[in-house]
Amino acid sequence: MIPTLVLLLACSGEPEPVTAPPAEPTPATPLAPEQLEQAIEHTLTPSPNETRLAVERAGITLSLGTLIPERNWQLDQGGIDRAALRTGVLLGDLVLTVKEAEKPWLVTQLQMIHDGLQAMGAGEGLLSTVADMKASVENDAVSREDLLRQLDDLVGMVPTNEGVGPEDNSGPLLQAGAWLGATNLTSRAVLRSGQLEAADTLLRQKAVAEHFLSYVSEGEGEEKAGDVQSLLKISLTRMIEISDQETIGRADVEEVRDQTQALIDLL
Repeated sequence: MIPTLVLLLACSGEPEPVTAPPAEPTPATPLAPEQLEQAIEHTLTPSPNETRLAVERAGITLSLGTLIPERNWQLDQGGIDRAALRTGVLLGDLVLTVKEAEKPWLVTQLQMIHDGLQAMGAGEGLLSTVADMKASVENDAVSREDLLRQLDDLVGMVPTNEGVGPEDNSGPLLQAGAWLGATNLTSRAVLRSGQLEAADTLLRQKAVAEHFLSYVSEGEGEEKAGDVQSLLKISLTRMIEISDQETIGRADVEEVRDQTQALIDLL
C-alpha cells in the first residue's frame, strides 16, 4: 500500500473466458467491498499489489504487461506534484507486472522510479533502496517474488499524508497516480479478456474515488492537482456513479478505461 498505495491500472473483441489451468489452485474470492473499506480505514487506498491479486482472483490470466504503453516521461520536469503522479503510475505498472516483465523493462522502470523519487526530493536512503533493487535485477541476484516483496516494502516507506522529502507533501498525488494507472490497466484487462463479470468486483472503487475527489476539490489538494483537476473531478465523479450502479457493463468499463487514459495522457 501507499502506505500501501492504490486501488490503489483499448481493446476489442470478446474471446472465450479464460479459465485457470487445472493444476493451479482454485482462485480465491476477489476482494469484497467490506475488505476494501477495511483497508482504506488503515491506509488511504489499496495497493497495486492488492489490485494485482484481485485481478488474479477474478480469473483474468492475460499478461498485464502487454497492456502498458511506453511512458516517455521526463521525471525532472513539471514540478514535484507532477513527478509524484507520474512516479505513482510507474510504481503501479511495476508491481502489477513484476512477475512477468522482461529484465530490460524492469531495469528501465526502476530507473524511472528512482528519477521520479529524486525529482520529489527523496532522501539518500530511499534512493539507495531503489538503486540496490535495480542492481539486483541487472545482476540476476533477486527472484521476482523477492523483488515484489521489496517493492511492497518500498511502498511502505512513502508517508501517506506527506511525501518522500522534507520539502515534499505530495504523497496523496503519488497514491492517486498509482490508483489511476492500476485502474486503467484493470479496465483494459477486463475488456481484453472478455470477462466483463469481473468488473463488478474490480471497478467498484467508490470509497477510493470519494477520497481523491475530496482531496482535489478543496484547499491544497485543489491547487496541487493543477491542470488535471477538472478532468480528475469528472473521472472521479463517474467512478463513484458507476460504483453505485447495480451492474457494471461493457460501456462502463470502456468509459473507465478512456477517462483514466485521458488523465494519464495529461501527465
